Amino acid sequence: MVSRATDSTLNYRNVISDLDRCLVSKAESPRMDRSWEHRSACKGIDPVIFYPATEEEAARAKEVCAVCPVQTDCLEYAIAAREHEGVWGGHTERERQRIIRRRRRQRALNKTSATVSAKSNTKGTLEDRESGSAKVLSGRVATR
Repeated sequence: MVSRATDSTLNYRNVISDLDRCLVSKAESPRMDRSWEHRSACKGIDPVIFYPATEEEAARAKEVCAVCPVQTDCLEYAIAAREHEGVWGGHTERERQRIIRRRRRQRALNKTSATVSAKSNTKGTLEDRESGSAKVLSGRVATR
């Protein structure tokens, strides 16, 4: 009978250990740095205030975040971890979604302007090469 209890205890511990490994979220993976948490202003505060029922009820959490020394780290963590609930870094889920959309638009604009800039620089370079003893033929420089 003792061996059964020991076996079941070991099995229970194995199951819990396996579940823990399976349930590790992206946010808790070793790739994400969470060293900032111990310096956060919300440390020790009741987490309920950071999960308001409505956007309007988030003011109390935002007050704490406003004086937090790691507000930016917290916000970036929430965006990278795709936190869907709560106030992180002084922003609600809706506000974080706006930040994500704004960043996507900015990246797309930067990519487009970089492409246009590269094309115009290439054209200018090719035109410069046409002067003197070089002639540009389909993007290649041929000497006369």
